[in-house]
Amino acid sequence: MVLGAAGVLGNLFVSRMAPRLSAEHVLKIGMLLFASSLLLLRVAPPALAPLLSALLVFAFATDILWASQQTPVVEVLPEHRGWHWR
Repeated sequence: MVLGAAGVLGNLFVSRMAPRLSAEHVLKIGMLLFASSLLLLRVAPPALAPLLSALLVFAFATDILWASQQTPVVEVLPEHRGWHWR
């Protein structure tokens, strides 16, 4: 449930930030959050609240990364947009 809620928030964040910032900038934000979530998981005490907080940051960051990494891919290969059955 934590991952799902954070995923929705991550997608909302990306949809709001994408028109204002470049895909590269949003991708850097996601990578920074992702790295910080891994650091939080490493240094946090073994308790439920720190674990859930780190997982929330982790899920938020991964959704930012998934969405923002697709823009540069489409810019490089625009003929491969969408799904094509062959």
